[in-house]
Amino acid sequence: MTKSLLRLPRHTAYSNPVLKAYFNGRLSLPIVTPDEAGARSGLSDAKKVQWNREVLVEVLKEQAELCQAGTKAHRAIDALLCDNAFTVCAAHQSCLFFGPRYLYYKVLSTIKAARMLSSKENPVYPVFWMGSEDHDFEEINHIHWEGTKLQWNHEQGNAVGRMSTQGLHQAINEVMSTATSSLNNEELSKLQTQLDAWKTKKDATYAVLWQTALYQLFQDDELIILNADDYRLKKLFSPIMLKELRNDSLQTCIQESDEGMFAEFSMPLHVRETNLFHLENGIRHRVELDKSNSDAVDFWCEKCTRNPEAFSPNVALRPIYQQTILPNISFIGGPSEVAYWLQLTPAFTMLHVHYPQVLLRDQCITVSQRTIDLQQDYEASWEALLLGDLTWQDVYLEKVFAEDLRPIIEAKKSWNEKGQELASYSHAMEEGLGKAYEGAWSKMNKLNATLLQKTKRYLKQRHPEMLSDWKRLTYEVRPENILQERYASTLSLIVKKSHSKEALISAFNPFNQGIHIIIED
Repeated sequence: MTKSLLRLPRHTAYSNPVLKAYFNGRLSLPIVTPDEAGARSGLSDAKKVQWNREVLVEVLKEQAELCQAGTKAHRAIDALLCDNAFTVCAAHQSCLFFGPRYLYYKVLSTIKAARMLSSKENPVYPVFWMGSEDHDFEEINHIHWEGTKLQWNHEQGNAVGRMSTQGLHQAINEVMSTATSSLNNEELSKLQTQLDAWKTKKDATYAVLWQTALYQLFQDDELIILNADDYRLKKLFSPIMLKELRNDSLQTCIQESDEGMFAEFSMPLHVRETNLFHLENGIRHRVELDKSNSDAVDFWCEKCTRNPEAFSPNVALRPIYQQTILPNISFIGGPSEVAYWLQLTPAFTMLHVHYPQVLLRDQCITVSQRTIDLQQDYEASWEALLLGDLTWQDVYLEKVFAEDLRPIIEAKKSWNEKGQELASYSHAMEEGLGKAYEGAWSKMNKLNATLLQKTKRYLKQRHPEMLSDWKRLTYEVRPENILQERYASTLSLIVKKSHSKEALISAFNPFNQGIHIIIED
């Protein structure tokens, strides 16, 4: 059963100062607020924008048909032809087998936001934007299952969505083999069903397999999945790509705002002079050109006009591409995505592209009842566990083993009091003598601290069952010292008998986001 235990407040989820300023209303930006009222305001603004819905729906319908999307997705796509229908969007790299769990949670947050905003007058549909043009294969080619890294080995240099699926069957077999020891027969059957969607189909690219698998996972939802690596969509975006090839106005615009309104923050994006890639002969490489050379500029502009599908926006232009083709009112992302969308605000104004509401996705940790019992037994706060703060262990030791630690703690306290007294006394006699006493006092404090830590280490070694409990508790929340949702695989969650997608959607609220502790038993 999937059951919500508690939700930690939003500030637990990030440490980025610009996000704190944004969610506390301290950024002077011409954008709507990250709440439901802001979404309604953004919807009113979006009604004034004209998108080429015919081309978008044409592309989406072709992809949905090819990838065997469910009836609800087809209906949602058809609805986008109407000017009163809008979208809420999330984006991510096309990670193998849906990658770590936060990709899954991002989709669920998007579905929840669309449900909350949709009305009879203005239906709102969730869209997942595939990062199919990303070429960082090493970032997407593996998952972790019960601490084991399972990897797809493939020689590549292309945008990952255009890659063949050579060798993928070996990764599928490795997942099944590894999972056998940790899943029951019902769960193994569910896993096999999920992996069947990833089995190589004749001439299918990795993007087609990925899109098919995600449509299968959400076949009962209105989720629309878009692979934007399409010549018709690139043609719609070509006017902005041509501007990017002709001048460096995007770089200048962001540099000015970084030095102005964002001067007190460290912003994440490094905006280049040209923020485009070119895809040629199976290789995706950065466009480098001297824009003072008119012949070079004309050469690249001609290539872009003739073959816009051969060009690909980088991280600075991808949000602008998204908003050029989608009737989108809200974007949902992780902490780093929210930060760079905020950084790009002036670029949207400069290019006259509709800027959406920007929301932080829900974050989530799933735990067993055994983990909850350990957390309560050892009085570890969930916030400390999530942040990797181990001070709760010292607090527990000093409480449970108070008698064992009393002599050294009292000695430390006594020496502090006596040291202050001696320091005052010696300074009154002579300044140099006072400094000598302070030096000795400092050394004694360090010695006391060392002895205290050694005593605690001895007590831990005497209680191996306690150390085993602590390891289990911390590993479930932060395996390999990485937050669970960024390490554990989506597959290992969704095949569990206890898992409920609808229960998570019910618990999530991207307008009042936080970190959810969810019981999966």
